[in-house]
Amino acid sequence: MKAAQSDGFLFVDGVFRPAGTAASSFAVTRAEDFGFIDDRGRRLYLLANDSPKDAIDGAKELVESVCRTLLRLIGEPAPGKTADLLDIAKSTLKTLELVPAGIDNKCLRQLVVLVATLGEMRISCGVSARHARLAVGAAATFAGFVAEAYVERATRNFGDSP
Repeated sequence: MKAAQSDGFLFVDGVFRPAGTAASSFAVTRAEDFGFIDDRGRRLYLLANDSPKDAIDGAKELVESVCRTLLRLIGEPAPGKTADLLDIAKSTLKTLELVPAGIDNKCLRQLVVLVATLGEMRISCGVSARHARLAVGAAATFAGFVAEAYVERATRNFGDSP
């Protein structure tokens, strides 16, 4: 039980539930720690069933916090506080140089577009648990991918992990 609590879960009515539901409780400041990112994804996925809106907000926070953390670790300026999620993700993808110059990486960018669009839907017309699980899956996939790309880049540039 204590292990679950230390991982951010509560055992309530025979089911594990995320302890925190505020979007900020899914922020990541240690993007090079893949287990930490995976943990946030699992917590969000569980939250999606009970509170789809909170899960989508948390998914957006996960992506934004990973991107801003990676930009900080690389030493690049992050977009301003009013920048939208897509701009923050674009800056991160460009900085990580995941594709050759002049080629647009639509696949990765679309994961972020999906999370951002579902976030907008959440406000205007509501969302279901399946929408939330889609957003969470896209956010966790994107966050994990760019974090791994950062670690590979750091290893390649500096000879050992960050």
